[in-house]
Amino acid sequence: MADALLGLGLLAGYVTAGIVLLRFLRNAWADVTNGHAPTRDLHPYEVAYLHGDRRHAVATAIAALRLDGMVDAHADGRLTATAPPIADPRAAGGPLDAAIYSALVGGLTWTVHELTNEKDVRVALDRLHDGLVAEGVLIGPDHSRARRTSRRLRLAWTALGFPLYFADFFQGFPEFLLPLAAVLVINVVGFRLLRNRWWSTVEGDRFVEQSRTANAHLDPAHTPSYADLDPRSALLAIAVFGPVALMAFDPVFVQTIGLGRYVGTTGFTTSTPVGTSCASTVVVCSTVSSCGSSSSSCGSSSSSCGGGSSCGGGGGF
Repeated sequence: MADALLGLGLLAGYVTAGIVLLRFLRNAWADVTNGHAPTRDLHPYEVAYLHGDRRHAVATAIAALRLDGMVDAHADGRLTATAPPIADPRAAGGPLDAAIYSALVGGLTWTVHELTNEKDVRVALDRLHDGLVAEGVLIGPDHSRARRTSRRLRLAWTALGFPLYFADFFQGFPEFLLPLAAVLVINVVGFRLLRNRWWSTVEGDRFVEQSRTANAHLDPAHTPSYADLDPRSALLAIAVFGPVALMAFDPVFVQTIGLGRYVGTTGFTTSTPVGTSCASTVVVCSTVSSCGSSSSSCGSSSSSCGGGSSCGGGGGF
């Protein structure tokens, strides 16, 4: 009887230690994964990065350069610079679009994929990521450290219970079943409480939902007049609603460089399916022939381009 009471006491202490450990880990995990609301207004490139990933930020930056008439597309889908930097850009002006434009100057042409891997563009994207981590909306390196610490502490707690498996406290009863059940229950509960988050924090998820709600009027499903939008709103539409908004702005340019395909595989959700329909589109033209066709017709929209061009570097995106 005394042995049974001792065994129950040790088992109760072991389980209590496991519960205390779980509570400690849960609080520490919450500090890492909950994040906090941004302390400033996020730039459209940051919003795009948070909604999708690095590719979405690059697409939004290319859209900003397009708004300012600083990029054009060759028929083979490669991007090129078409104008010197303007003194007072309407949309561009951040480190990311500056890195992209710098890569394009000097007559060089790049595909969108090549631009994403260009050294200075990667540096600018890393800074975007670090800024979002600092703002509490993206998971940072603390997440990996907390995950490793949690795993080690749970393994240590499990190992401490091994002596209970072999102690003969309960005559005639398979002693290992009780500590084994405790280990399984605590670890299953811990697995559910300490779920990994691989991208955004809890506050980051909340910000994404709030930005979709706050910018619902920019959803292509509501056929907004993109031509009348200010540059920030135009970039926010692309940042929040992704490839559908891209197609609604400048379908010929977007299709020529493959920007819709480039960003359309992850991240964004919208009530409008991704496609090539062009209701309420705004097509930009210049004197530089680039897109491989001399005409564009999209639903009820129309495009007329001087100089035999169907998609150029001037005008608005």
